[in-house]
Amino acid sequence: MRNYNTLLKLRSQSGLSGNERISVCVRVKNEAGELPRFIASLKKQKMFESIHLIFLDSGSSDETIEILQNINCDLYTIDSSEFSFGDSCNLMMSLSGSELNVFFSGHVILEEDNFFQKIFNLFEQIGEFSAYFRQIVNEYLGYSIYDSTFLKYYFPNFNGQSPILLKNGFHFSNAASVISRKQWEEIGFEDVIASEDQIFAEEVSSKFNGVYYFPDLNVKHSHNESPESITKRVKINVLAKNPNGVPVYKYYLSFLKLFLSLFINSLAFKDSLKFAKAHSEGYIIK
Repeated sequence: MRNYNTLLKLRSQSGLSGNERISVCVRVKNEAGELPRFIASLKKQKMFESIHLIFLDSGSSDETIEILQNINCDLYTIDSSEFSFGDSCNLMMSLSGSELNVFFSGHVILEEDNFFQKIFNLFEQIGEFSAYFRQIVNEYLGYSIYDSTFLKYYFPNFNGQSPILLKNGFHFSNAASVISRKQWEEIGFEDVIASEDQIFAEEVSSKFNGVYYFPDLNVKHSHNESPESITKRVKINVLAKNPNGVPVYKYYLSFLKLFLSLFINSLAFKDSLKFAKAHSEGYIIK
C-alpha cells in the first residue's frame, strides 16, 4: 500500500470495544445529497450498534464532511490527488481491524434491515469469505433503461435462494460488498484506476473457490448517467483490465448484445440505440 501524505483523521467513533468483528467502509466525495438516506438505512440495521463505521473522504467540496462530523464514526480525509479506486480499498482495510469489512458507496440505500446479521451468520458457519449484494434501481437518484437492464441481468434474484456460492466474481461490486480480512491479506487490491473489485473477486474465486452472492439483500444503486458519462466510465474500466485496448470486434459484439437487451426490456428503440452506442464506444481506445 502506498503512503498517504494527506491522510487526516477528523473524527473518532466513540463507544467501541476495539474487538468489533464487522466494519462498514465507505468512500465518499460530494455525497451530501444522498448521504442522509444512506445513513438512515444503516441505522435501521439490527446489529448497527456493534459496527465499526469508517468513512474516507477524498476532497468533497459540498457538505459531506459536515454531515459525517455529526454521526458517530471514524472519519478520514485524503486529497483527491492521492485517490485511486484500488489502493483506497487497501487503505480502508488497514484502518479497520475487523474480520469482515462491508464496503458501500455513500449514495446507496439498504432496503432490508438484516444485512450484518446475514453476513455474520454465514461467517459463523463457514469462516472466511467475500461476497456481494443484489443491486436494484434507486428511485431517488433516478434511472434509465441502461441502469434497469444492467442491474436486472447482473443481479438476479435466484428464486429466493441465498446466499449462493459463485465460481466467478464478474459482477462483484464494491458499491455493496463484503471483504474477508484474511482473503484481503493474501490477495490485496491492485492499485488500478477502476475495476479493483472485479479483479479482486477473480483472484478470490481462483484461490478460495468462489465468492458469495446475497440475492435477498437489496441495495438501491443507480446513477441515471448521460451517454457521455457512460462512455467515459466504460473506457476507464476497459483500460484498467486491458491497458493495450481490446480487439475491434468487441465493439460490434458489445453494441449488438446491449442493443438487443435494452430493446427487449424497454421496447424503446431510440434510447436503446443511444445507450448501446454510448457503452460500446467505451471499448474504442484512442
